[in-house]
Amino acid sequence: MSHDITVTFLGTTSGGGPTQTRNCSSLVADLAGDGSLWMFDCAEGTVRQFENQPYRPGYQRVRVNQVSKIFITHMHADHTMGILTFLRNILGIPKPVIDPDAPPANKSSTKVEIFGPRGIRRMIRMLWNVTHTRSSQAYIVHELLFPGEQPSVPAEVRAGEGADETDVRNASEKVGRDIHCDEAGYWPRIVNREIGGQRGCGLIVDAGPIQHRDPCIGYVIREVPREPLTAESPLPRKLVILGDTYDPSPLAPLVHDEPPFASPLPERDPWGHDVPVKIPVSLLVHEATDAHIPAHVDPSGRTGKNRTPESVREKAISRGHSTPGMAGAFARTIAAERLVMNHIGARFPAPVGELTNMSNPQTKLRHGIVREMARQAAEGWCPDGSRPVHTEVAVDFHVVTIRPNRNAPTAPVRGSATPCELDINMSPPIHTTTNTSPLFSCLRLPSSRQQHFRRTPQLAERRVPKDACTRI
Repeated sequence: MSHDITVTFLGTTSGGGPTQTRNCSSLVADLAGDGSLWMFDCAEGTVRQFENQPYRPGYQRVRVNQVSKIFITHMHADHTMGILTFLRNILGIPKPVIDPDAPPANKSSTKVEIFGPRGIRRMIRMLWNVTHTRSSQAYIVHELLFPGEQPSVPAEVRAGEGADETDVRNASEKVGRDIHCDEAGYWPRIVNREIGGQRGCGLIVDAGPIQHRDPCIGYVIREVPREPLTAESPLPRKLVILGDTYDPSPLAPLVHDEPPFASPLPERDPWGHDVPVKIPVSLLVHEATDAHIPAHVDPSGRTGKNRTPESVREKAISRGHSTPGMAGAFARTIAAERLVMNHIGARFPAPVGELTNMSNPQTKLRHGIVREMARQAAEGWCPDGSRPVHTEVAVDFHVVTIRPNRNAPTAPVRGSATPCELDINMSPPIHTTTNTSPLFSCLRLPSSRQQHFRRTPQLAERRVPKDACTRI
């Protein structure tokens, strides 16, 4: 495909939010390049986040009515409680019904598809019915069922059959699918979409389980090339978007299990991390709910006192969450090219204000925290600092652009790459065009690494000039 993929973060805080500087979890991705958006999680206040987007020259704001699919990672309130207001906003107000005995007039095509774990259909149906909601356009809900699970409510329940009135399928809801996992516990190809009306060109969405306190899902989005691949073909892009997790490793085999179209590609170890893959992960979105912020970054202990790296990690895991180091370790496991962390704990406010205003203690602390979280993720990803890694801490309205690969990869032989130096004590990085926060871990690469860093356009635009930080 020739279009850029963009991911816009609408909410980046954890269940302790929303906070003054962050809304709860939601992001949208322009994957198809046709103007439609696919949303991942929909917290309370998500609709308002569309309206709150800041003006940025050269950037077109995402709009609510562009969303055509919603993927829910798990049923916690900070990931789901914006769905009803979102649907009310996007599906339109119906015309008054003159004849109360007339059949439902909703015969329009489906406006929004919703995928999520068991319970998502019943929650939406119950909220829709008890709030007497109606719409002019339709939605559809598909439940992804773990082993042994049955649907929270049947896809089709008619009134007058002895069912609870809140379980009755309303006129705005079309009959969805009950998608049972396969023997390996995965949901392959829940979406298999052609783009531009051309066969063999499109997007595949696979889903799989990740470990959290409650059932939780991660999504793998794969780009399907227009033409058959060869060993010299530019690589298609692949995104991995996770929900809350303390251990996403159950998803790793699904990430590495490439579709048949990838069979002609040779295996490469793109970053020298002993993870040979045919198609690396272009972007990993992974939570980082908690982190230990050392005293040299937070001398007054505003992010917590008497905390150690070990105690923070233990507490995060006990609550079903991750630290930046854990996110970085999983990026290495799946051969990711870029890691963006979200679901940031409420104790870590997002940076505000220009980087030049570092004389303000609060501004300096907030920027220092995200730099430290990015550094910890980089350390978890590549502990010896021998390879370039790309770690970011998202804030609301941060935009990530993934450009299409236009050249065949030229990954070096494993173990032969020149080491890079991770430099986290440099001056503040160059401002991003989407936010003024230092979301990127700073890297200084020796000149011998520059050619390898031009391996793909999406990396080339972020290559590090001599004695400068990486542009986000």
